[in-house]
Amino acid sequence: MSKNALVAGATGSTGKHLVRQLNASPEYENVVVAHRRPTGFGALKKVTEILLNFDNLEEEINPGLHIDDIFCALGTTMKKAGSKEQFKKVDHDYVMALARWAEKHGAHQFTVVSSIGAKAGSPFFYMKTKGEMEQHVQQTGVPVINIMHPSILEDPDREEKRLAEKLSLSVMKGLSALMPGLLKNHKPTPVWMLAHAMITVAQKPVKGIRYYNTHAIHHIAERQPGA
Repeated sequence: MSKNALVAGATGSTGKHLVRQLNASPEYENVVVAHRRPTGFGALKKVTEILLNFDNLEEEINPGLHIDDIFCALGTTMKKAGSKEQFKKVDHDYVMALARWAEKHGAHQFTVVSSIGAKAGSPFFYMKTKGEMEQHVQQTGVPVINIMHPSILEDPDREEKRLAEKLSLSVMKGLSALMPGLLKNHKPTPVWMLAHAMITVAQKPVKGIRYYNTHAIHHIAERQPGA
């Protein structure tokens, strides 16, 4: 039976691949893209765009149909956010608002991008924010929650060039090649691969909370290549 999906964070690196792959998937009949401004994805056959203010997401979001699976790729950078408060608003508050909406409206599963090293008790703000987000998402009543823990993401099509990220990718690629077993959970993850793994795990839902680290993400996508 075909399902309906909703994607949040569709203009980000992972989100773009999620939308395109969901649009091509026979498992989904409709794909709703929820964003604060037009994305252009509305031209795709299965995609419907809804514009909303994420600060009032629980009141505003109305896709016009029942949503089965939610894919959340919301996230920003400290540079774009401008402050810790604004960063947390996007990476924690908006994700939580979406998870609460999923619970309230009977979505079957919630699949979200977090990060390797996420931990609510971490002394590092980024990891702490991601960890708190995970902790709070788990407290909702959504039957199936999939949490993705990729290492550094690789996107050759990214328009914004980040020097530090480029250097990190080069270093991690080199180290992963030299020590593939030891660093299997730290090798870079192509964004198409992360999106593909998210959609794949959603096709065999298991009630409860499941974590997928970098090694699992690569393994899933390599078994069923689909980008």
